[in-house]
Amino acid sequence: MLTLSLTILLSIPPETAVTPETLVRQLGAAKFKDREAAEFQLMELGAAALPAVLKGINDPDAEISARCNALWPKLYRLDIDKRVKAFLDDPKAKLTPDVPGATIWKATLGESESSLELFRKHIKELAPKFVELETKKGDEYSIYADYLLSIYPRTRVVPAGMKDDNGLTEADLIMFLFLGAQGKTRDNRVNQIGQGINYYTAVYPIFNLPQFKDMINKTEAHRKLYVSWLKKERYITLVRRGFEVGIQAKIPEMADMGLELAKDKSIPITISYIGLLAFGHTAKKEDFKKLEEFFKDRTQIGGVVAIGGEQGATEVRDIALAAAAQMFGLDIKELGFPRPLPKSTVNTIAPSYIYFAFSNEAQREAAYSKFEKFLKEKHPDLELPRPKEKPKDKKDN
Repeated sequence: MLTLSLTILLSIPPETAVTPETLVRQLGAAKFKDREAAEFQLMELGAAALPAVLKGINDPDAEISARCNALWPKLYRLDIDKRVKAFLDDPKAKLTPDVPGATIWKATLGESESSLELFRKHIKELAPKFVELETKKGDEYSIYADYLLSIYPRTRVVPAGMKDDNGLTEADLIMFLFLGAQGKTRDNRVNQIGQGINYYTAVYPIFNLPQFKDMINKTEAHRKLYVSWLKKERYITLVRRGFEVGIQAKIPEMADMGLELAKDKSIPITISYIGLLAFGHTAKKEDFKKLEEFFKDRTQIGGVVAIGGEQGATEVRDIALAAAAQMFGLDIKELGFPRPLPKSTVNTIAPSYIYFAFSNEAQREAAYSKFEKFLKEKHPDLELPRPKEKPKDKKDN
């Protein structure tokens, strides 16, 4: 093999072994041995030859175009592998721009000890997709959707006792979260991702995978990655499910994440209220004062809703009251909310804001008074914030 390599190298005329561009031209040489020698030399150059080879794909010479088209992915992967190896060979290496994906990883998860450890653990598997993200700015959702389509066949839960040969690995799940945490915030449309599969159908089964639930609270980096993904989500059912899984996994960041979502005025209120309920599920009693602005908010959520045949309405402050009840372990039915939550939602986010609607103002006031009494008896240092009275309508003289 060594003799063959030396023979090929010696066959390249000195004047043609100068630049990658010259070698690309040599790919169209009349003699086969000259074409082979040029290709070998381009492989030796590695990353330095990538721009010239990429340009050569569109060369009018059919031989040059065909060889560049075949050579490009080899050089691409070779370059990635070399950079990954150099990073892994240095136990003290940091996330620098020459490492595939390091820049976007650092921007998403920082450079903490757990972040570096997670990056080092999976960089070999994730590097090609990282490089794709780096070279296709603005196309993050398409890359994410394509990835979802590729893993969708493996997102089913395997019955107990059966061998799971097609289950998703931690690296697969890390990439799902990482890709979903990139680019602009996703909206709440049901996006088709190909082959008749929509976004919701592709994502929802992942939440049910035991390995996914076990993974998201492993380390600080895992938790931060999960929260970064959830921050981008805008499909309401997936937002709710995302918070539920995070709460069940006991991710402490769910409280702050919920409050952040609740305060976000740029998103529909029918989504942000979920964050307020998530805050109530995970916050501590000493966080009660963080609900003050919501207790003063009389904005209606979704307008008027039906409750047992009667008309009623849910206001933001009603969600705040429900969140506070959850925080202090109170039953909202006993507090005065007219519609009890389904038993299946005891440790999850309510399926709709209508469960927190009141039929009239007197009913609402009775519930607030009960909670106010509870605070005075059990937590006298806390005070229930009240909204200002609605301004009276001006009458014409």
